Amino acid sequence: MGIQELDKMFRPRSVAVVGASPNTAKLGGIVLKNLAQRGFGGDIYPVNPIHTEIGHLKCYGSITDVEERVDLAILATPAPSLPEIMHECVKARVRGAIVLTSAGKKDERIAIEHRLRAISAEHGIRIIGPNSMGMIHTKIRLNASAGHVMPETGTIAFLSQSAAICTAILDMAVHIPVGFSHIVNLGAAIDVDYGDLLDFLGGDPQVASILLYLENLTNIRKFMSAARAVSRVKPIIALKAGRTPFGAQFAMDHTGASAGDDAVYDAAFERAGILRVKTFEELFDCAGILAAQPRPVGSGVVIITNSGGHGVMAADMLYEKGGTLTTLSEETLAKIDEILESKWSRTNPVHMPRDAQPEIYQKVVEACLGSPEVHGLIVLFSPNALVDANLVAKAVVEALKSRPTTNVTSWLGTGSVIGARTLFHNSQIPTYDTPERAVRAYMNICRHGEQIEMLQQIPPIVNKRLHFDADAVRTVLTRCLLENRFQPLPEEIAIILEAYGISPAMAAAKELSSSLASCRIRICLKTDPQFGPVICLCPEAVSDAVFGVRAIGLPPINRLLAKRLMQEGRIYELLRTYQITERHLIENLEDMIIRVSQLAIDFSEIIEMDLVVGLDGVSGPWVIQSSLQLQPAAVPAPLHLVISPYPSQYESQFYIDGLGKVLTRPIRPEDEPLLLGLFKSLSPRSIYMRFFTPMRTFQHSLLARFTQIDYDREIAQVAILEDAPEAEAMLGVARVIGEPNLERGEFAVVIRDGYQGKGIGAELLQQCLTIAGKRGMKTIYGIVLSENLQMLALGRKLGFKITRIPESSEYELVFKLDSKDAKPKDTG
Repeated sequence: MGIQELDKMFRPRSVAVVGASPNTAKLGGIVLKNLAQRGFGGDIYPVNPIHTEIGHLKCYGSITDVEERVDLAILATPAPSLPEIMHECVKARVRGAIVLTSAGKKDERIAIEHRLRAISAEHGIRIIGPNSMGMIHTKIRLNASAGHVMPETGTIAFLSQSAAICTAILDMAVHIPVGFSHIVNLGAAIDVDYGDLLDFLGGDPQVASILLYLENLTNIRKFMSAARAVSRVKPIIALKAGRTPFGAQFAMDHTGASAGDDAVYDAAFERAGILRVKTFEELFDCAGILAAQPRPVGSGVVIITNSGGHGVMAADMLYEKGGTLTTLSEETLAKIDEILESKWSRTNPVHMPRDAQPEIYQKVVEACLGSPEVHGLIVLFSPNALVDANLVAKAVVEALKSRPTTNVTSWLGTGSVIGARTLFHNSQIPTYDTPERAVRAYMNICRHGEQIEMLQQIPPIVNKRLHFDADAVRTVLTRCLLENRFQPLPEEIAIILEAYGISPAMAAAKELSSSLASCRIRICLKTDPQFGPVICLCPEAVSDAVFGVRAIGLPPINRLLAKRLMQEGRIYELLRTYQITERHLIENLEDMIIRVSQLAIDFSEIIEMDLVVGLDGVSGPWVIQSSLQLQPAAVPAPLHLVISPYPSQYESQFYIDGLGKVLTRPIRPEDEPLLLGLFKSLSPRSIYMRFFTPMRTFQHSLLARFTQIDYDREIAQVAILEDAPEAEAMLGVARVIGEPNLERGEFAVVIRDGYQGKGIGAELLQQCLTIAGKRGMKTIYGIVLSENLQMLALGRKLGFKITRIPESSEYELVFKLDSKDAKPKDTG
């Protein structure tokens, strides 16, 4: 199901409490009180057959008796009654429900949850819970929960599996200077899950950052898809419990689901752009700073302090977190000399006198901010009787306005610095009570910035295509499984590896296997119970159980991700130790990782593979040892992956008079230079027709967004002229960007100047419509300027319904894929 109904749940005009009670010690009474007394402006309908009135509100015997349509129902009734009440909600056309009640003991719970899940799937009613504390939307003063506190309005959304954690957060919210937009407890998450809520809140302009507390995940492919889309526009910070074997076992007992390998969660979060933290304190420190501060544009950080001890503490924490203190230039040193004369450390941290007055703090901060080597500041203040802490804070706030950098502060202590902390908070400058917290928060900004940069990096282009013989592998696997053999014979493994370009010439492998001088690396393919196939990489001599050595990646893996795996697995260090520096050997090893990834993508029957590969300074890598484990596929490939791979099935060619054969295929991350070349070819008029605004340049972040797409939710077909006069050129691109509900999508087409009117746009858009239809999309739409006659003609050619938008110079083009005319018109 899509997320379109979530808006009615989170912004309801009417709420019914089924199981309402005048007794505020009961669950139904607590929720009714929260709705009535927290300022919600919509209609409230108590439902309980034994009451006719609760407080000043009329009480109904059944939700079907309510005269108006109910947007949100909150169920606080005994577990056995839940399925029947949910059927009544369906009959009353309720849009969504929050089930607060626990569904009972294990056997009873499984049966009731199964029935509720079936009702939700059959009738399209969205359900949060069961066993949920409920949810809070502060902007509209909606407290649809059993929580005891209404937090301050803010821009942070908090999502949690645990009701107790939500309650603790509400209690903390009274004492921490952080406001919330939403607090949601998912409970058992039989329907609405993290993926749904990330999609929904990611599109809410009131939400600046999203915090997650989780113990395990369901619908992981949907979660990864949503997280990868949302993390590019707003921070997602996760506190994942069950990091240790003891915690993981307790999490499994608590939730009834395996928590999986914690290292795989690390890899998945990094791939999705999610910043992972370890404590609640760090979670909220991150939330405030990521929402308020820009990402550093460099690594140059300066610590300013009036206390040597606190400066040392901050420097130690910075080092432990992988940061470095910038070296101050002679120009910067001279500026600070003029301010402090000889009364300072002349190094970084900048240690000022204990009695440094507000104007001195301001001038030193401004001097540092005016230096090109400085990209961020950590400003510390130790209170004393010689200086007014509040006046120093005011001076620092004034100074920080001079240049937009990443800045954090720490005014140590409690009583005398409360006013200073309030000033910083009101000025959107993160402040903390200890130097360590300030440094940790700063480094988390850096970590998050690095994650987003890595997500937007362009994979290197190598002038070769990797080829795979999937049919040969399929023949071997089919034979093994038909014979109930789950460990292929050595000669069968050799066929599988050779079909994907992995296996060696046997003589070379034997020679390397007997050589003690060869560099040996383990490449393992394993199946995680939650995330499916994962690839592990480490030196062969190092056990993958050693923490910090094993590198883990999730297929699909391109060349950039292969390089990252080799770096994290210390493979480059190993190669240097064996003096293996030839570029083609290193590239061959990258190829092997990519080939293993492709094997994992293509065959869900392969659940485990262990390869030991060797290189010397002349040849390799060759497979020295190999083993393979199979099992019948639970789902067909590539649905066993949590990240949608490149859909090579949509590659094709068509012929254009005067040009010859043109390749059409899905867009790839490494297409960024080709896409930039396409944009540079466009005239100002063509750019205006496509983007509705003049654009002089195309930033890397925009190009990355256009090329690094999620193939589950976006369709983008490009036309490539491979035999261009100078180098291959992108002639055009058409795309359909799916809405989070994946039922509607918006199309866009752009064709290189000089190649318009040759049928390229029609071919690409028709391919996109066909793919959209196969994925179950129902409506494709787009907005076209009235003067864009070529696009309007293309819409008519393909069968779009074209409607003039009232009081506008634009047309809306709509194509219904679920109608009898769903097949696009032939463009031939």
